[in-house]
Amino acid sequence: MCIRDRPLLYVSHAVDEITRLADTLVLLKNGHIAAQGPLRDVMADPAAVPLLGVREAGAVIEATVVSHADDGLSQLAISAGTLELPGVQAAVGTRVRLRVMAQDVMLSRERPSGLSALNILPVIVQSIRQGDGPGAAIALTAGDDALLARVTSRAVAALDLREGAQIYAILKATTVAPSSIGR
Repeated sequence: MCIRDRPLLYVSHAVDEITRLADTLVLLKNGHIAAQGPLRDVMADPAAVPLLGVREAGAVIEATVVSHADDGLSQLAISAGTLELPGVQAAVGTRVRLRVMAQDVMLSRERPSGLSALNILPVIVQSIRQGDGPGAAIALTAGDDALLARVTSRAVAALDLREGAQIYAILKATTVAPSSIGR
């Protein structure tokens, strides 16, 4: 993060806060650098899941506010398409940063229909990292953006997920909290 073109070192354990403010992320473990790099890259890296914690892991996506509907939903453009989200307090044309939690991303081999979830994005599986327990972190690309999904190992097997697979990521509109949207 820079203030008037000067670097600022900001130390925090609040991942929501970090994803709204930081440009570069350094993760420490036992006083040593465990991961570092551009915020978007580190947050979407499956190897960072144990460092962040499974409940905090997720990707950061840049979006542009396209419109606001009367029903309270806003449409945002990302490189892979559009997202419908509530609580976006930004003018049309504004660039915002979204934190998408890995636990909130569902995966499907085929484009689903008949769902209440409004956001369905075509994605490509980049990598699969098995966790120590029953879960796996799946690195995905959605256009030029990186996403991260956390699913069970059973789901990986049932969907026959492999690197390079073209699948769909599904996000409920309500999964991206207003506190996970920043500028």
